[in-house]
Amino acid sequence: ARGDQVDNERLEAAIADAAPHDPALIVFTSGTTGKPKGAMLSQHGLTKGNRARFDEWDGPAPRMICALPINHIACVGDTCCMTLLAGGAIVFAEKFDPAWELATVEREKLIVWGGFPTMIQMTMAHPAFETTDFSSVYMVGWGGAALARPLIERLAQVCERSCVVYGLTETTCNVTWSAQGETLDAMANSIGRPGDAFECRIVDDFGKICGVGAPGEIQFRADTNMLGYWRRPEATADAFAKGGWLRTGDIGY
Repeated sequence: ARGDQVDNERLEAAIADAAPHDPALIVFTSGTTGKPKGAMLSQHGLTKGNRARFDEWDGPAPRMICALPINHIACVGDTCCMTLLAGGAIVFAEKFDPAWELATVEREKLIVWGGFPTMIQMTMAHPAFETTDFSSVYMVGWGGAALARPLIERLAQVCERSCVVYGLTETTCNVTWSAQGETLDAMANSIGRPGDAFECRIVDDFGKICGVGAPGEIQFRADTNMLGYWRRPEATADAFAKGGWLRTGDIGY
């Protein structure tokens, strides 16, 4: 209701004062380093980055659950910002609960359903999974870890479209995803392909591009990457390689 007390002049002034590359959020992440760092994410990164995924979306406006903590990028970015930009709807959960998830799929006629693999596995193990009506679900998706092939095969029985995604807090959004019609092997053993908005490379310890099949660090370059770590200039410098490439710390080939 406080929004009704803001007149148009104040609103327009606030909009004019916000530049695309201003920080919009500070999202803390520790990765594998153990000490949390506040990644400063820009207005531009959140909007352009999350639109990149839905520029390829060919389904109805997404309706999905958000059962993730609001301080996590998978909530505030990958789920909320992406769905908002797509003109969809979000059903918020106070906490993750498999029974509630299944009941909500039916009650809210969800278009997208998924989460982290552990969440999916727990939901699929619930007795109500077999009797839940998934007819409204256009796509199931997961990220954050690999999903076992038997579970992917079982998901295909309730929804023919599935998608695996990959991203970091520092990339602001998901930067790779699988295309429709990928093989089961690709869905189980890969993170898809980079979106057109994100440059991707895999390099060795000396910064040399790895050959096909040779493992190295996955790096991304995009104007949607984080602006840096809040009050951590040394950590920010360490996060980027020469040429503006973001070091993910993840190994791929």
